[in-house]
Amino acid sequence: MGSSESGRVTYTLDGQDFDAPPGTIIVARPGFRDGFRWDPERSTRHTFMHFAAASLPDDWPTPDRWPVLRTLTQGDTVRPLFHRVLDDWCDGSRRRQVPTRRVCRIVEALIDSLLLPTPAEVGTAMPVALERALDWLARAVDDEPARRISLTELAAAASVTPKHLCRLFAHSLGRSPMETVRLMRLERSLLLLARSNLTVREVADLSGFVSPNHFSRCFRATYGRPPSVVRRAMLAGELLPASPFAER
Repeated sequence: MGSSESGRVTYTLDGQDFDAPPGTIIVARPGFRDGFRWDPERSTRHTFMHFAAASLPDDWPTPDRWPVLRTLTQGDTVRPLFHRVLDDWCDGSRRRQVPTRRVCRIVEALIDSLLLPTPAEVGTAMPVALERALDWLARAVDDEPARRISLTELAAAASVTPKHLCRLFAHSLGRSPMETVRLMRLERSLLLLARSNLTVREVADLSGFVSPNHFSRCFRATYGRPPSVVRRAMLAGELLPASPFAER
């Protein structure tokens, strides 16, 4: 099973092509011939998870009837569960560990959610300009986290006016471009808190916040607790909080 995070990919299964834009979960089935064609124009980022099922619940269809891919919408439970499996299964070096019973239960919940009927809006194409903006933004936050990003700069990367970009974000994502920037920085900070020994001040700097106080206020407003409290909870075995993008 793979998650398309940024950049488009064409997934081929037994000679049939499936378009997989960002936000798509791909289910690769055992015994089938498959392959990937990566986006030739934009950087791509994908996450993969391999698992085997010794037995299946009676109310599940056989794997050959599972959806090949699913394009996710805001509030979909599939992607948060996918990332929770990775966070609980792997350590900070991404070295694979033996899955715990909790991981197995999350995988079962993930598949169960994947098999639910797809909402009517699933599959609606994301506007190309919005896709360009999100691709550029993901690279900017990853490559230069301390960089100050302006609405004008983001609109230029999307090849639209700032006003039109704001409309696209509001209509498709339900939030403003700058709110999306903040949430991306907060997601980055959460991973740094969980997988490093950096101080909260260092995490704030490396996530692009202007000060530790501003970072703590934004973090608490999104995750409900201060960064230090969330870090202690994760060190004690608590799962990472759900993605802020899944809460809207």
